[in-house]
Amino acid sequence: MKKAIDNGFALRNPVEGVERPRNVPRTDQQPWSEEDFLFVMRSAPEDIRRAVAILYSTGMRRGELFNLEKADFDLIHGVVKVKSVEGRTTKTYRPRTVPLTDSVVKLVVQIPGPSIMKETEKTFEHRWLGFQETTRF
Repeated sequence: MKKAIDNGFALRNPVEGVERPRNVPRTDQQPWSEEDFLFVMRSAPEDIRRAVAILYSTGMRRGELFNLEKADFDLIHGVVKVKSVEGRTTKTYRPRTVPLTDSVVKLVVQIPGPSIMKETEKTFEHRWLGFQETTRF
């Protein structure tokens, strides 16, 4: 910015006098242990267990899960096609195919209706936070 002022491209630095943010250390998220996974699978309501099983087994992001429908699953070949649609995209903005474990294939077959998740992502988030709070997970 100093060069821009010196060369006449700017009259002054627009952030002059703004206090720099403190260097706040970031907390890194840790992957779940097998014990964490088993605790959730034993203790959580059915919809949370379904979401956790699919996410844990596929590595998908939560937003990608809520964008899925049963038609996206190719159960014969054991894969799911993760779409990138306007407003709800994958991290790379490209669709991709994710392999499924046998347990996820069995789980998806049992889900009634066309949607994988029966509630919105926001509602699910509130239920997940409530579960964490009540179980001290």
